[in-house]
Amino acid sequence: MHIESLALSGLRNLAAARLSFHSAGNLFYGVNGSGKTSLLEAIHLLAVGRSFRSHLVRPVISHAENKCLVQARVLSGASRHSLGVERQKAGGALLRVNGETVSSYAPVAAVLPIVLLDTQSLDLIHGGPETRRKYVDATLFHVEQNFLGVWRRYVRALKQRNAGLRRGIIDSDGVWLDELARAGDVLAESRASMVAQLGSRFGEIAAGLSPSLEGVELQVRRGWDSSMSLREALEKSVPSDRDRGFTQVGPHRADIRIRLGGRAASDNLSRGQSKLVLSALKLAQGKVLTELAATPPVCLVDDIVAELDQSHAERVCGLLADQGGQVFMTAVEQQSLRRFWPNEMFKMFHVEHGFIQAVTD
Repeated sequence: MHIESLALSGLRNLAAARLSFHSAGNLFYGVNGSGKTSLLEAIHLLAVGRSFRSHLVRPVISHAENKCLVQARVLSGASRHSLGVERQKAGGALLRVNGETVSSYAPVAAVLPIVLLDTQSLDLIHGGPETRRKYVDATLFHVEQNFLGVWRRYVRALKQRNAGLRRGIIDSDGVWLDELARAGDVLAESRASMVAQLGSRFGEIAAGLSPSLEGVELQVRRGWDSSMSLREALEKSVPSDRDRGFTQVGPHRADIRIRLGGRAASDNLSRGQSKLVLSALKLAQGKVLTELAATPPVCLVDDIVAELDQSHAERVCGLLADQGGQVFMTAVEQQSLRRFWPNEMFKMFHVEHGFIQAVTD
């Protein structure tokens, strides 16, 4: 699967553009502020509906425009898909898949799986549990066909039960406890299985990047006392939930811990090790998607070569290329991209003052 072409307008400082891409490497260079990261942002916006640089849509849209538009043609196996997203400063969104308007991003994301590797993603290691849950859930979305339905069932039941708890309505609580327990058990089991699969690949990749990361592992905490079932934990928590007005146990309280030498990695990693662990996590995600979803994801790699020394940058780029998926990578200097990309399967682009131009030798 790869993006054949992309059209965009109204996005940050980028000039309107129509671009065609290589199925392997697409390398973008330019000084800071030139707009190269905005190109990755456009792909991310199309694939998941939001920027990786801001939780708000207004900063993503050019000052002089009221909306931005990103359209792509994607080749997946023998099938071609057209995708499009229009986001408005007022908050509206219009999504299209193969010319048909869709009401959620799920059909778009299903066509265009992506993995983002940038320095801001260090929250995956040092941030709160929600970021790590999203990392696992995003992988499950592309691997397990029924995952989204189960996740939606659990979230709906959780919202309904919490609303009842806030209003002091507990007479019908058993209905939501049943649904929470049923959907929660499936959700927790899916996450545990996925963490095991991500973890095995993560540990191998991390150790290959640096001997100091030998033995690093992922551990899942389900979000309730493991000595009891979820239904038992929910029932035991009823009095406290009633007092506090929300559900305190369940998969929504789960965490995926990164451990090294039996201790929390976030407390012991150096800055350099953190970047390597982050790279290994994202490479493991790409490997799982390639193996289990039978399609390599599109990898968006923002200036990571500037964050790693030469030997580690070469290893990360080599592993990215080996996965066989399409890569979009940025750097300040053209020479660094040529140095670290491991083969001749790429297309080079220069970005200057918001204009993106293919470079021909």
